[in-house]
Amino acid sequence: MVTCTITPCRAAVRLNSGVRPHMRVRRFAAIVLLATCTGCTDYSSRISDQFNAKARTSIDLMKAVPITWDKVCILGPYSGDEEAEKILGFKWPVERRTSIEDSDGIALLLFVQNDSVVEYIEHPRDQGDFSMLDGQCFRSSNAKFRAVNDSRKNWGHLVPASEG
Repeated sequence: MVTCTITPCRAAVRLNSGVRPHMRVRRFAAIVLLATCTGCTDYSSRISDQFNAKARTSIDLMKAVPITWDKVCILGPYSGDEEAEKILGFKWPVERRTSIEDSDGIALLLFVQNDSVVEYIEHPRDQGDFSMLDGQCFRSSNAKFRAVNDSRKNWGHLVPASEG
């Protein structure tokens, strides 16, 4: 799952009004190219690959998401802006940028550096279920998790690797 989405903005629509059709196509192509080149990563696949390579037993987020970040905060299914602000300590538009508010198939991983979200991942729960860690943050040095089997599902949920 790719961690970015392209959403039309009103400014782009206004820019296109009154523009000749061939120019609209060029602008659209430029916007798509720009969106493709910036901000889109597939860290969710890297997490899944690592999880599956380790026989679905563990995940080290520092290795899977090799960018600079201080902590990762986790939001479970149906979380919204209010829960995000509570856990992060600052406002961040979860409802506008992600589908977590309406989905029970993902957990949202928010990677934070200096009180700013530098990356976010909508990670499928069947590829490493972080949802039991809803509302918790982990320092980058402690962002290692292991799977615990859950007989109610076909997959286990993740807990901090340091837990016994």
